[in-house]
This record gives sequence, C-alpha cells and structure tokens, in this order.
Amino acid sequence: IVVGSLEILGNPTGLVRSIGTGVSDFISLPYSGLTRGPGAFVSGLTMGFGSLVKNVSAGMITSVTNFASSVSRNMDRLSFDSTHLERQEENRRNRPVGVSDGLKQGLTGFGISLL
Repeated sequence: IVVGSLEILGNPTGLVRSIGTGVSDFISLPYSGLTRGPGAFVSGLTMGFGSLVKNVSAGMITSVTNFASSVSRNMDRLSFDSTHLERQEENRRNRPVGVSDGLKQGLTGFGISLL
C-alpha cells in the first residue's frame, strides 16, 4: 500500500480506488433502482454511469498530474541551478485562480523549464 501510494509512481493505489468506486456505483445504483421500478432503474443507470466516468477520469487525471509533478520536481533538482529551483518552488506555491490562469502558469513554467 505504501509503495502503491507513492507520488513518483502517480499514486496507483488512489487510481485503483477511484476506478473501484466508479465500478461499484455503476453496478450498485442500477441494481438498487431495479427493485423500485423501471424509472428508478434508468435513473440509477444514469447516475451509475456518471459516477463511473467521473471517478475514472478524476483518478486518471490525478495520477498523471502526480507523476508529472514528481518528474518535474526531480528534473528541477537535477538542473543544479539554485535560482531556477527557487523560482519553480515559488511558482508551485501560487495556486491558479481559474482555468485560464492555470493554463497560463503551466505553459509559462514549461517554457521557462525548457530554457
């Protein structure tokens, strides 16, 4: 469990947990709706499918983000440039306000890292 939750691996334990939750909801919600009638079954199927998509996508995005962040931090340390390392750590502390701000910060950080 400890090795599976390491960020350097992208937290595969969290990914499996998210997928498991989505699959469980995908099966249990329509089943519980089946006992209450066809309308509840369709509603349960819709909610179960929505939960499956939400949990799988959130688990995948979180896992990829953790892995990329870990690789980025290690590559910054391997550059042996203390000013670059300090600038990147300060940028990581500044949380984006919205999607556009997050994209701007990400692309700026990527460009500076390449330079």
